[in-house]
Amino acid sequence: MKQTIARLLSTGAAFACVAAGLATPMRADTAAASSSSDATTAASDVTTLEKFTVSDVPVDQQVLPTTHPVGSVFGDDRSILDTPRSVSVVNKAWMDDRNVKDAMDFGQFSPGVYSAAQYGIPGVPQIRGDLGQIYMNGQILPFSRNSTPLSFNGVESMDIVKGPGSAVYGPQGQGPGGYVNFVPKQPYFDREHVDVSATWGGWTSGHSYSNPEYTIDFGGPLSDKLAYRVSYLGRYGDGFYLASKNETQDVYSALTYRLSSKTTLEWWAQGFATRTNEISGTNRVTQDFIWNGHYIAGPSVPVTSGPNAYFGYDIFLTPTPAAGTFPSTADGSYSVVNPATAHTVTLPAQNALVGAQDTARSKLFQSQLKASVELSPETTVVNLAYIGSNHSNKFETYGYDEYVPKDISLQDRFEVHTSFDLAKVSNNIITGLDYRYTHLRAYSDYQTEPFTSYDLTQPVSSYFYPGYYYEQKTWGGGLQIPGAPGYSAAGGIAGSSGADDDYEISDFAAFVQDDVKLSSQWSAILGFREDALTGTHKNAPVVQVGAYDAYYDYIPLATPKYWGLGSYFSAKGSKVDPSYFTSIVFKIDDTQSLYFTYDRVDAIQGGANFGGVNGTNTDAIKRSLSTGSTLYETGYKGSFFHNVLYGSIALFQQQKLEPQLIGNPYIVKDNGLEVDTVFQPTKQFTINANLTYQVATAYGGY
Repeated sequence: MKQTIARLLSTGAAFACVAAGLATPMRADTAAASSSSDATTAASDVTTLEKFTVSDVPVDQQVLPTTHPVGSVFGDDRSILDTPRSVSVVNKAWMDDRNVKDAMDFGQFSPGVYSAAQYGIPGVPQIRGDLGQIYMNGQILPFSRNSTPLSFNGVESMDIVKGPGSAVYGPQGQGPGGYVNFVPKQPYFDREHVDVSATWGGWTSGHSYSNPEYTIDFGGPLSDKLAYRVSYLGRYGDGFYLASKNETQDVYSALTYRLSSKTTLEWWAQGFATRTNEISGTNRVTQDFIWNGHYIAGPSVPVTSGPNAYFGYDIFLTPTPAAGTFPSTADGSYSVVNPATAHTVTLPAQNALVGAQDTARSKLFQSQLKASVELSPETTVVNLAYIGSNHSNKFETYGYDEYVPKDISLQDRFEVHTSFDLAKVSNNIITGLDYRYTHLRAYSDYQTEPFTSYDLTQPVSSYFYPGYYYEQKTWGGGLQIPGAPGYSAAGGIAGSSGADDDYEISDFAAFVQDDVKLSSQWSAILGFREDALTGTHKNAPVVQVGAYDAYYDYIPLATPKYWGLGSYFSAKGSKVDPSYFTSIVFKIDDTQSLYFTYDRVDAIQGGANFGGVNGTNTDAIKRSLSTGSTLYETGYKGSFFHNVLYGSIALFQQQKLEPQLIGNPYIVKDNGLEVDTVFQPTKQFTINANLTYQVATAYGGY
């Protein structure tokens, strides 16, 4: 039994109408249900929304995108067939079925999406060849490329959207590749629910490790107006690689309060702490190792000739290279395995450059309050307020550390949703104001990173940067972090930014979007947004205890020097960025559509790891606030065979203007084809496939 039913909301009449439709099999593929004469008398109490399709697969087990509304593109719920963008909808049933754990899992659901391993801690996906971003219920999470792993404990479903955000959502902070919007879990109003799950184990080809995890999810009504939900996730595991961890404590809670039939408050909050490891993989990689797993073992010695001779080796150590007895374990950037002692072994797959003392920790607290008030049947106002606070730190004994004591994101978006007819043309407008503020302070030190010098056949306790104590508990950067013993920084005091930075970004925006219904088949979505951006970039507080010369030979300072916030460099820039959005949709019938989209937006170009803004002077910051992107996209979407098969095809071109700190900007042009299919004939069987073909070209010069 498969049929299409008009979604109706009313007091009793809609339920009777839907029930009658379900009880009557229909041969037509898309037949709208009609109300009875009794229901007609209550027509004034009925609101007709978009059509959806019912099949014999229970709704909570449906994975077909046509069965779930999409609200994360244009700011309102609509069918995916009416959404003129390439988007993939992934509900909870599908996430559980595919065991979604991190950003590397996104690619199995959506074309043009993948996530590099990101040192084992992927925080954002790559979308159409560019960095993406993560949203939670329409507002941006603090950006973290590979420091804070994603949590799915509070996620009910997710939408993977290609290209920049719409006029309502606004352009992403870290480039317009696309974004993933998490839809949070909702409280239960029907009855009490308790769901407990647990997993144990972790065995792979000749290697076992502990990885226990359990989830407790419960909730229900506290009254007819108030309901709650709580989800707790605990994981106490190890990672696949030796000495790596995979631990988290994660709590999500939500409340919904229906003050009246026209006013609703929705609140959720989440806090979690993780302990993982940065996985650098295997060093000394050769073609023989890639094909056969044969690893070259043995101690290393410095490169002794050419422009990189003794590069990064501390020549002030005794004995010195001039004495001819340079220690083989020194911390130079370039080294080779000593031919006299080199030998080949088969390296176990679980061996990687992870030291016994390595650790990567992160904490994230985030919360959102959504208030909705219906002023009239045509007009509703919505306000979304979000706060996110992130902290992360890494200590990797091969020669890298990272310390992010502050990553705060505040957002408030006020929306007015209204509809009216003008000259027999239906208009659905969303307009409002949006404010975003971020404050980021981040340190990192990776001055030398002598990867080749470590022998992965030795115990993990031997993977430790040789010059750490001589270089005053730094990895060659020579900058200690006040209040964070053992962590260090580099870069800013040496004359460039990127390793001891303090950023602030404020964004005041106004937007308007009109969904124009020109006829039963033709519609258009027109949008405009203007963002007034201000960015500041300063050096973060540090204590300079050492310096290095042109060959990165470390030189301790006789007297440490304190550099306060902004005392070495401080810059501020402002820019007003307009963005334009145009989409046209042609509905072939209720199950098929064609569309064309043109978007021209500006985003913020910051650091790849943490975000922020680029540049240490006003002009550079202005350029960083004006990373222009233009999207051309046309596509086809269709539902087939009584809604058991969904397919979409998208042709796109994304052009991105990337400002450079020095010289002319780069223009990156990305042309591509995306094909996406989902097939679910029964609740027991699901198959999906996607295909991407992309050609990207970068143009630029000095």
